[in-house]
Amino acid sequence: MITLSSLADARHPAPDEDLRILKGDARDEGLLAQGGLARAKALIAATDDDLVNVIIALHARQVAPTVPVVVRLFDQDLASHLRASLGIRQGYSASALAAPAFVAAALRDTVLSTFEAGGDSWVMEKLTVAADAPWLGRSLGEMASLGCVVVAHERCGQFFSEPHANEVVAAGDGLITLTRVASGPRRPRVLRSLTTLLRGLREWWICTPRGLRFSLCVLLALVGVSVGVFHVALGLSPVDAYYFVITTLTTTGFGDINLQTARPLVKLYGTLVMISGGALFAVIFSMLTDLLLRTRFGDLLARGVVRQRDHVIVAGLGHTGFRVLRELSRLGENAVAIESSETADFLGPARTLAPVVVGNAGAAESLRRAGLAGAKTVLALTSDDLTNLSIALATKQACPNCRVVARVFDANLAAKMQRSLGIDAVISVAEASAPTFVGAALDASVVRGLIVQDRLLLIVDRKLDGRGEAETVATVSERPLLFKRGAAAFRPAVSDVAPAAGDRVLAARWISLRS
Repeated sequence: MITLSSLADARHPAPDEDLRILKGDARDEGLLAQGGLARAKALIAATDDDLVNVIIALHARQVAPTVPVVVRLFDQDLASHLRASLGIRQGYSASALAAPAFVAAALRDTVLSTFEAGGDSWVMEKLTVAADAPWLGRSLGEMASLGCVVVAHERCGQFFSEPHANEVVAAGDGLITLTRVASGPRRPRVLRSLTTLLRGLREWWICTPRGLRFSLCVLLALVGVSVGVFHVALGLSPVDAYYFVITTLTTTGFGDINLQTARPLVKLYGTLVMISGGALFAVIFSMLTDLLLRTRFGDLLARGVVRQRDHVIVAGLGHTGFRVLRELSRLGENAVAIESSETADFLGPARTLAPVVVGNAGAAESLRRAGLAGAKTVLALTSDDLTNLSIALATKQACPNCRVVARVFDANLAAKMQRSLGIDAVISVAEASAPTFVGAALDASVVRGLIVQDRLLLIVDRKLDGRGEAETVATVSERPLLFKRGAAAFRPAVSDVAPAAGDRVLAARWISLRS
C-alpha cells in the first residue's frame, strides 16, 4: 500500500508480512517499482484525485502492461474511454459504489445491498426466518422459482455459501436472499409533482406577507361586489358584468360597455372602482415582484413536502448524496433533498429527481421544511463529519423514531456515533466501496462486492461459453443466481430452466477472509 497519510500506521500498528506500507506519492515511478508493480497481481489507484489516479494508471500500463489496473474515477464517461483506449480493467466511482449501501441502510436493517441488472433493480437482504414466515417449509429451489433466490443459508451456526436446492427452510434459519424490486402501482411523476406543487402553493400562501394576502382578498371582494352592482344597475349578464369590471379595474376601457348613460351613483361607484383597482394593483404588483424575486418554482415544490409522509430525506447533494438520490428515485422511493448552497453542482439535476430544500440541513427549520415529521429516514451525506453529526442529532431530537444514517470519514467516530449516540447506521464511503474495488482487482467481471460475516461476496457477470460453462478460471467455485437469455430480463437460475450457452449469468463467488 502506498499512501501519503500517516493514518495507516494508526490502523495497522503492527503490519504483518502481507501488508507493506510505503509513504509517498504514488505518481513516483520509483515508489511504484519499490512496491513491486512488475510482480503485482493487480493495481488499484484509489486516491481522492481523479487526475492522480489517471497518471498512476498510465504509468502502470507503460511499465507493466499485463498487470490489471482498477481506477477510482467519478467521471464514468472518462472511465469508459480509459477501458477502451488504455485497457484498464475497471473504473469505478466510489460514491456510486457506496450509494447502494446508504440506500440499503435507509430502507431497512435487513438490506445488504442494491444493484441494477438488465434494467431491473435487485435487493439483497439478510433475513431470519420467523415462525410465521411465508417461506417456512418450502425448499430453497421453490423459493427461487417464486422469484426469491437464496444466496446463502445459515442454520445452527453453520454458514452454507452454496446451499442445496432441496434444503427446506425452518424457523430460525438465516437467509441471504436476492429479489427483484417490485414496481408497485405508483402515481405518475407528473401527478406527484402537481400534488407537491399544490401543497407548495398552500404553504407559500400561508407564508406570504399579511399585507399582500389582505390586498388580494380586498381585490377579490371588490370584483365580486362590482359584478353584482353592474349586473343589476346596467342589466348586464354575469359574464359581461365580470368583463366590464376587469376592464375597469385595469383601466383598459375598450368602450364597448361604458357608464355614459348610467345613473350618477353608478358613475361615482365606477370611478371608485377605477381608483381602487389602480391602487390595489400597484400594491399587489410591487409585493409580488419582491416575493417572486425571492421565490423560485423549485422552492414551491420544496414547500409542498412539509406534509409529505413516508419519504427519505437526503441531506447534502455532493457526489454521494446525488448518487443516493438517483438510486432512491430508481427504486421508486419518495425522497426530498436538502442542500446548503444555491450553486451546488448537482442542484439542477437533483431537482429533476425530487424536491430540494435550500438551507442548512442541521437547522431545525430546514428539516421541518423537508417534512421531517413524516419522514421515515434521514441520510446525512455532506462532506463534513461534524455537519453530519449535527444533522443526525438534530433529527433524533426532533423526531426520535425517525431512522438516521450518517456518512463519516473517521472510522473511530463512526463506531462511537453508533454506540453512544443511538445513530441507526454510520457508513464510510471508502469502506462501503472497498469490497468492489478489491473484487475487481481479483476478477474483471465483478458487479458488486460486499462483506458478509468473514467472507467477501462477489456478484460476477459472466457469459456462458459454447459448453455452457462460465468464462472464468476452472478452479473458481461460483454458483449461478440469475441468468438472462437474449433480450429477456434476468430471472432466477433454477434446476428446471438451467442457463445455456450464450446466456449471461450473474453468479455468487465467495472468498474467505482471514481474521
